Amino acid sequence: MMLIAAVGCSVIFAVSIGQVSIPFTESYRILIYQLTGIEIGDLHGLTSGTFVDIIWQIRLPRVLMAMIVGSGLALCGTVMQASVQNPLADPYIWGISSGDSLGATFSIMVGFGAAGIIGEMGIAMWAFVGAIGAAGFVLILASICDLTNMFATLGTLSFPLLKWLDFTGFITCFTF
Repeated sequence: MMLIAAVGCSVIFAVSIGQVSIPFTESYRILIYQLTGIEIGDLHGLTSGTFVDIIWQIRLPRVLMAMIVGSGLALCGTVMQASVQNPLADPYIWGISSGDSLGATFSIMVGFGAAGIIGEMGIAMWAFVGAIGAAGFVLILASICDLTNMFATLGTLSFPLLKWLDFTGFITCFTF
């Protein structure tokens, strides 16, 4: 319950700060009125003013998108940590970061970075494809070789084997 209250307070705080300073009480009253229809205090001047437009059309969509993106990143990080069973896991472990840089480099070299809609989405799309491809290749390689059990049984002796399978270094040499 306290977490929901903290998120609500952070939303009110986030929509209040910006280039146009809006007092917290007015932000609270505008959000409550727009979301539920309940009037708190005198809303005569607030319902059609610039503060309503700034909060409802500009700041609130950005705050909500930031909350969605942040929760998605937290979920991805949790899945990454659970899959490698390491609380310090990062995208470099599976070669995801190197795969996306390879995809972005490929996109630029081929010419998808040109103007237009394909140019705007081309680099990001190919970076995503490279990241998914690198992660998929590492997972397929690990399942074919059954390296998860071998790493667990070898313990510290698995370090030379990990260096032999340094997929990140292999991909990175193509991006320079």
